[in-house]
Amino acid sequence: MMAIKWCREKKIPMLAVCLGFQLAVIEYARNVVGLTDAKSGESPEISNNVVVIDMPEHNQGQLGGTMLLGSRSFNFNQECKLKELYGNKDVAKERHRHRYEVNPDYVTRLTKAGMRFVASNDDGTRMEAFDLSGPDHPYFVGVQYHPEYLTRPLTPSPPYLGLLLACLDQLDSYLSFPVDKRKKWRLQTRRDYDESDDSDDDIDEEETVVQATCQSK
Repeated sequence: MMAIKWCREKKIPMLAVCLGFQLAVIEYARNVVGLTDAKSGESPEISNNVVVIDMPEHNQGQLGGTMLLGSRSFNFNQECKLKELYGNKDVAKERHRHRYEVNPDYVTRLTKAGMRFVASNDDGTRMEAFDLSGPDHPYFVGVQYHPEYLTRPLTPSPPYLGLLLACLDQLDSYLSFPVDKRKKWRLQTRRDYDESDDSDDDIDEEETVVQATCQSK
């Protein structure tokens, strides 16, 4: 929770996945909304503000079939960097594996305080993602699903790709390319140093230049 708060306040790129998504919502509820006792129903502490609850499908008294599993579609409800990473699609599909979700009773209050839930399930009751990226933060994203399940070497998961690009300060450059050209977009590194001097000190003073290019066919 402290790490999430640090990333949010210090503008450090962050991606929160599943439980991390839930903890990020709790952190926001505590430190921005002012619900200092905000908690998850998964925690034994007593609280009047349970902002993360077990899903209706989850029956704690039964074993087996108690999780939301498998590939599920979700809908983006506003423009954001996460949606741009998904190619500006209105609907995306990712794999899920969780028992808890954001309490729908707190969504309006959290939203009024600045939490941007940018994606939800088909009926809009289950929050799937938030995105606070923008002028005030390079990349602060949380997703309830597990994007790592569908990532591939040549087709990286959009949320993770966004995190890495934000850490390199290249996310805006990448998103500036047309969607149909992004597969040609590459990060290239070039090490520049004085080759006339063979000393080891020169290697320590190398400058790595990262530049984005859109390669032609």
